[in-house]
Amino acid sequence: MNVELFNTILISFLSLTQGIVNQENFDSDQDDSDFDYQENTFENWKTRFRRNYSSIAEENAAKRNLEKARIEILIHNFRYNAGLETYKTGLWEMSDLSYEEMVQDITGSKVNESYLSLQGRRKKLKSGPDEINWVSRGRVNSVQSQGRCGSCYAFAAVGVIEGVHLKAGMKTRLSVQQIVDCDRGDPLFAMRYAKSNGLARASQYKYELRKKKCKRNVKKLDVKIRSTKKEQLNGNEKRLKDIVANYGPVAVAINAAPSLTNYRSGVYYNRRCSKSINHAVLLVGYGHDKKSKLDYWLVKNSWGSSWGEKGYVRMARNKRSHCGIASEVFYAT
Repeated sequence: MNVELFNTILISFLSLTQGIVNQENFDSDQDDSDFDYQENTFENWKTRFRRNYSSIAEENAAKRNLEKARIEILIHNFRYNAGLETYKTGLWEMSDLSYEEMVQDITGSKVNESYLSLQGRRKKLKSGPDEINWVSRGRVNSVQSQGRCGSCYAFAAVGVIEGVHLKAGMKTRLSVQQIVDCDRGDPLFAMRYAKSNGLARASQYKYELRKKKCKRNVKKLDVKIRSTKKEQLNGNEKRLKDIVANYGPVAVAINAAPSLTNYRSGVYYNRRCSKSINHAVLLVGYGHDKKSKLDYWLVKNSWGSSWGEKGYVRMARNKRSHCGIASEVFYAT
């Protein structure tokens, strides 16, 4: 039996066992979860995300990647429906990339070894409540997509600064592109740059999906932060919880594992997720999920709203720093 025939039979079996019987063409108004089970997934997916390819070879590679992702999603969700997994998976905007391409193009967190040991004395913090959500409290702007650009650190750093501004009633969205063009790829350096130089409005210095020449003549707003801080946590989730509760949205680094890339909903917990960090995100809260009985971190990603829970992921908390989430934290006051 050839691979293509086997995949067709497998998909048909899993689709039927999960009660997916609607094989009509994709409608952008329907639940994206139906999208994963359709026969003409690639063509529908291209239409949904307005995808164009530069060559037949590139398109064929994308089609293979999407079909591979689709099969993995079907198998994983079969396990989820059987109660063997705590989260669902699904296709999204970047599902036509291989994992290697994703790591190269849509991660990008870098650790600057020169200041890892420069911790200083940690401030004692008031213990955080059982749960907190800075999104519902108005301290977080809407989700954006970094596209195929390793700018996650810039989105995370700007998210921290915007959180401080929103607390003070300043609702302006700030420029991520200015950070990409004018500074190095690290959340701490990005926040320090913004504090010293100011940031333009996002509408005046628009995001362009790649690094360009720094525009020095753009009008900039003062960044209203007093200090920028970084702590090495070494897996201390209690300390991370207290920092989030006391200071609001913070930037953290995680491992964007293959199993995370097609996350759709639920509490993401995968025992095989490495603690080797390669992606910066904005940590905006924490809580407890009754269905899975897992504590979680509420994380805002920069992969667009077609990914995850409208751009967010709930990552397992108190699971030995799952995916390295309690490795390091960047915050501002």
